[in-house]
Order: sequence, then C-alpha cells, then structure tokens
Amino acid sequence: MASHSGVRLRLVSQSLRCVQLGFTYLEYIDVVDAPRLERIFQWEITTHSLCAKKHSSRIKIGRAPNLRMLGYLLPGEQDLGITNTVIVAGSKENIVPSVQILAIELHFGVRGAVKKVSGFLRGFPNLDTLHVQSVRVSEKSTGKVNLKFWQEGGPIKCVVEGMKKVFFYEFRGSKSEVAFLKFIAERGRVLEQMVVVVAIECFSSGDNVNAKLKPLASAKWTSKTCKLQLFKTPLTAGGGPAYSHPLASDFGCADPFDLRYYDKAERISVS
Repeated sequence: MASHSGVRLRLVSQSLRCVQLGFTYLEYIDVVDAPRLERIFQWEITTHSLCAKKHSSRIKIGRAPNLRMLGYLLPGEQDLGITNTVIVAGSKENIVPSVQILAIELHFGVRGAVKKVSGFLRGFPNLDTLHVQSVRVSEKSTGKVNLKFWQEGGPIKCVVEGMKKVFFYEFRGSKSEVAFLKFIAERGRVLEQMVVVVAIECFSSGDNVNAKLKPLASAKWTSKTCKLQLFKTPLTAGGGPAYSHPLASDFGCADPFDLRYYDKAERISVS
C-alpha cells in the first residue's frame, strides 16, 4: 500500500491466496507459479511516478489454476499477458479459464483504451460477473466507439455464453458507454442482471437523464429474463471505485467488488 517507488511483483508461492495493492505506482505483476492464488486486487493504481513519465504497467498471468477474481484492470494503461496455454477444441489458446469475476476501470472517451477491452475479455472465457467503473475523462476525447465497432470485432465467448451479471458504475450517458452496454445486452444469451448506476452530474447539469437511458432500455435483449436495474448514485463527488480491504481478503464474501452501495440509492425508471 502507498508505494511510489515502482512495485515489481514476481509471484512464486505454494501458499499465497490473495494479493492487494492500493495507492501504488505499479510497474508489473508477474504471476509465475501460484497454484493457490484466488484473488488479485488493485485499487487507485498509478502507472507513473512523481519523477517518471507515464508508461503502461503490465500484468502477466502464468500458472494460477485457482485464480477466480481479478481487478480493477486498467485497459489503455495496462497490458495484459497470459502465458498459460490451454487446449480448447483441439487448438491451443492463451486463456485463464478459472477467472469468474473481473473488474475494469475504463475511460470511455479514450478510443485506444476502449479498443483493448475485447482482448481483455477474450482472455477470460468463463467470466460470470463483470464490474465496470466508468472514469471521467479530463483530457479531450480521442474518439467515440459505437455499436458497430463491437459488432465488427466478432463474438466474445464470455459475453455470449457465460456472463450473467454486469455492474456499471458512474454512467454518464456517452455514446461509447451506451454502445458497450447495448453490445452486451444484445449478445448475452445467459445474462440475468444488469445494474447501471448513473453519475451525479447527469442530474446536476440539467441533462435529460431519461433520454440517455432510453436507448439502453429499448435494446434488443437476447436474454428475455434479464433484469435491468437503474440507480442514481448516492455518491456526491464521483471518484474511483468503491473498495473494502477487509472484504477483499474475506473468502466468505462471494464478490468483494459488489459492495451494493446502490442499495441505498434512488431507483430510476425509464418511460
């Protein structure tokens, strides 16, 4: 926690089950051989130090057959490498089949970051739950990504066959955000629940929140049983994703990313 000297982790352990990093300048995590490792968490990670230029940090996953939870990954600021080769339908694939819960923190206004998401998701074909924290873009937008972009990228196995729950935090109604959520809604065959938490500025700026949410509510959902739940965020200042260090290392907690802070939030209906 709170290391600004450039963290480099090379994990070789027969006993390690959980790794947490917070407020840290991360250079890389290299999971070499960790057969009992179940969880890797990173929160408020920075990819630049006080005296160094910004660079992409790296997470490389080798032998970790029990790794179930991973996040918050930073597409656009982090590179993901998977060295474990698995035979699937007679062909070799570099995937992590054990990961069921993934969390990402994404700048939807930065095209280069959004374009990396498909590659990240393809590495986890058995993903059950996806958490997405949408980050406010301070710099000028570098291009929107529309629904056609996702469609042309081809099918993503975890989206089509495995994903049951999607949690999207700090939704601001951008076309890139809507396109991403519509892609999942229109491809997810087994999707059961999509929770969208709307950022506070959508209400304070006088925007038509209903108009921003209507394209999502009217999407052609593949799963007819999926429940779309919309909430007004209870957070007044935005910020990064909610996180709890004790819950992260509590193996009795099924999904430490799902803090359910929206349970106290106001429900939104779209007409």
